[in-house]
Amino acid sequence: MLEITAVELAGLPGCRLSGRLDGLTVAQAQAGLDDLVAAGRRTIVMDLDPLTYVSSAGLRVFLMTQKLLAKVGGRLIIFRPATAVLQVFQLSGLLKLFDVADTDEELERLCRPEPAAPACRQIQHDGVAFSLIERSAPPAALVSHGSQDKQGRAAYDRQDVVAVPADGITMAAGLGAFGETYDEYKQFFGESLVINGSFFYQPAVPRAGADCILNLDAAATVSYNFLHAFAFRGDYAAVCAFEGHDGPVELERLMAALTKLCPAPALGVVLLAESKGLWGMSLQKAPIIDNQPPDGAEIFSPELFAQWMNFPVEPADFGHIVAGVGLAVAGRAVAPARLRPWLPADADFHLHAAVFDKGPLDKRPERFADELARVVAELEPRKVQHLLGRSRLTGGLAGLVALEV
Repeated sequence: MLEITAVELAGLPGCRLSGRLDGLTVAQAQAGLDDLVAAGRRTIVMDLDPLTYVSSAGLRVFLMTQKLLAKVGGRLIIFRPATAVLQVFQLSGLLKLFDVADTDEELERLCRPEPAAPACRQIQHDGVAFSLIERSAPPAALVSHGSQDKQGRAAYDRQDVVAVPADGITMAAGLGAFGETYDEYKQFFGESLVINGSFFYQPAVPRAGADCILNLDAAATVSYNFLHAFAFRGDYAAVCAFEGHDGPVELERLMAALTKLCPAPALGVVLLAESKGLWGMSLQKAPIIDNQPPDGAEIFSPELFAQWMNFPVEPADFGHIVAGVGLAVAGRAVAPARLRPWLPADADFHLHAAVFDKGPLDKRPERFADELARVVAELEPRKVQHLLGRSRLTGGLAGLVALEV
């Protein structure tokens, strides 16, 4: 039998394990640790004083959680292991992979927080707390590919496709597809984004999952096809970690706060966050002339909307990692004229996001670029969506590119 008790030790969350941790109880222990990780815990204390026995199967629970946390700057701390339990760790050769404390004083020393990065400022805006690193970076250009004018009437044809070489685009969001010939990919045009040169898109066909072309070496041998997209490349003027004061933060509130952190007419935003419930939408059919509604009807009209759009009736994808690319302004009414076509009528931002598997994030702002690269290279994308403002995030990271307009 195994008993798991939630505890707080040295100001950190943890578990107290009592009884036996073996093949019969590992699932129970793993579930308890998974809950702590899903709640955003990065340093977890395991009080093993009441644990009388641990098998190799039990050790694997600790090992797998330690490996997961290590990827995001976290760790497990083993506290007060009984002699018999400590011997199993030693025999396995795994003890060196963990921090071990036998007394309250040792635990306090191990748990003492590291000082914040010297260049990191703590700022609050509208109930969102930021750890901000500012950088000296010149404004970058916002580049438009194609036009949105034909989307509402589903009037795009072959001549409207813009093929952009993979090495010529860094961050982008729009309607895209991948393939060699128009007849091959024309029915797939859907929500898309480019993250560090890698292309993610949602084929606009029933029951499709996200597809992607990883471009980790910035190869120039392929092109990405867009009906329309906005794109930017350049150094980050700022990177930040964020979290809500009193729980999850709505995307609309977050994007408005980000525009206050970096003074610029517009921001290119690269977002990496953990979901607490996403509201997103995507096309169910490609807006090409082959699918055009009769009599010039608009695909966004009330009578056709459900046929054309996947639209949520409730939030989804709790606990999943979200990586997004978007455009944000301090207010749509005062946005430069050339930006307004890219902004929804009722929003001050436009963001496309790839939704990846569940997992923790390293939320240190100085690690933003590395963490973004890890997510893109290692995690499986499930869908790509246009995210709505009521989406909720538990916290995450953002890179901000000042745009010249």
